[in-house]
Amino acid sequence: MREYIVEYLGTLFFLYVILVTESPFAPLIYGAAFALSVFLGGAISGANYNPAVTVMMALCKKQSMDTIAPYIIAQIAAAFTVVEIHKRI
Repeated sequence: MREYIVEYLGTLFFLYVILVTESPFAPLIYGAAFALSVFLGGAISGANYNPAVTVMMALCKKQSMDTIAPYIIAQIAAAFTVVEIHKRI
């Protein structure tokens, strides 16, 4: 269960940074946010943070096929949460 929470929170953080960043240094900020997300969540969930990466990891046998659906649900839920948060700001 904690790996799904990490996928949710990592995706939430990364997407939120992308949505709120308005800077000429945006690519550096995106890279730093993603690196931080991977550093903090990689050991727990594998830090996929993207449904395409999740499917690829399962197809390459680096991740159990049973975890595809919960990971993707967590990632999509994070995306919807970020959109709702951003609409209210």
